[in-house]
Amino acid sequence: MMLEATLNTSFMKKIILLFLLILSFIVVGCKDESIPEQSDDPIPESPVVDFIPGRTIPVVFHVLYEDASNPIQSPSEQLFKQRIGQMNRFYAANLFTFSDIPGVPSRDVDIKFTLANRDPEGNLLMEPGVHRVKYFKSSNMSAEGLLYSSSSTVENKPIFWNPNRYVNISLFSFLSSPGTEKDESNVTGISFLSYCTTTYPLVKLSGSDKEEPGENYYTTLPDYMHGMALNNI
Repeated sequence: MMLEATLNTSFMKKIILLFLLILSFIVVGCKDESIPEQSDDPIPESPVVDFIPGRTIPVVFHVLYEDASNPIQSPSEQLFKQRIGQMNRFYAANLFTFSDIPGVPSRDVDIKFTLANRDPEGNLLMEPGVHRVKYFKSSNMSAEGLLYSSSSTVENKPIFWNPNRYVNISLFSFLSSPGTEKDESNVTGISFLSYCTTTYPLVKLSGSDKEEPGENYYTTLPDYMHGMALNNI
């Protein structure tokens, strides 16, 4: 399922960015409890994994650009630190006051987000949580088209990190096509609902066939770009 938000003011765009993140953030990684067969092959080294406290979710922003010198296409690292800080304040129930949103109750849900320190191979990221990639047509590209495209193509494989371990957020300029149904220029972001976790399956995700993947979600990665996309305009 995909969610979409359309806004007109910069202030509301910041607010909806936070709510899109809330809808899309996922929890812990995938486990395989089956016993593997014995093999004489040497055991490959596991990627280095940093200790992450419980209820803390690693986030990676895949910054897709065509011109690295353009601050719109490739924002500074500080912006992402600010966004994660806002997100954590929101979840700690101290981002908004009662005067900001009257009548809306708020409570600390004991969940935190952190900019990922390492890539899937265990390499340290030069900028925590920021993965900059030169991507063809990303200065004017369909967000829906990207998220529904194959995750195994040469272009997409590097920006699709295991959704059981990371929150994947792609940042680029959405398609501008004024006067057509394809126009996404006023869309702040789109997102799939959370990926199913290993321990707490979602309601309705039962079965094992293609229509009802159920437990396959625990051990099989999706073949499309499951995650979210944000408009950098």
